[in-house]
Amino acid sequence: MPPISRRNHQLKKAREVRAQKLKEKKDNDLKLTNKVYRQRNKLTAAVQQLSDKEIPAANHFITTMRYPKGPDAGKLLSPYLQTIAYNSIADSLYKRRLSIESLKDEKDQLEMENKKLNQQTKKLIGKTKSLGAQVEHLRNQKLQYVSEIRSLV
Repeated sequence: MPPISRRNHQLKKAREVRAQKLKEKKDNDLKLTNKVYRQRNKLTAAVQQLSDKEIPAANHFITTMRYPKGPDAGKLLSPYLQTIAYNSIADSLYKRRLSIESLKDEKDQLEMENKKLNQQTKKLIGKTKSLGAQVEHLRNQKLQYVSEIRSLV
């Protein structure tokens, strides 16, 4: 008899756990549904606030911003791709237009900077060679000094 009551106890626990998981799943589904409804309401409110002139543009936007091929064909572009497209448009659309004069000035400025950097490079190469010669001279002095000491001993 005791094993049966133990088994009944285990079954009761299993039913409770299953009921708890089912309740959590329903709660998660409800939260997800509420989130989707809130987003849908936001979208509807945003569309209702558009002027009459913007409605065709918004409609065209929604119909064209879809995947053209692949497994997601026909679905709206992902938020990541939308952000990339927006940044690309913002960068190119509002970029200042450069005139020929400003480009020439910028070119001259870059050439001067390049010339200065080349001069600095030559200076540093000269200093490096000088230091190398100094090191070699000091090594020779050290060797002569050591050989003098050895000859005295």
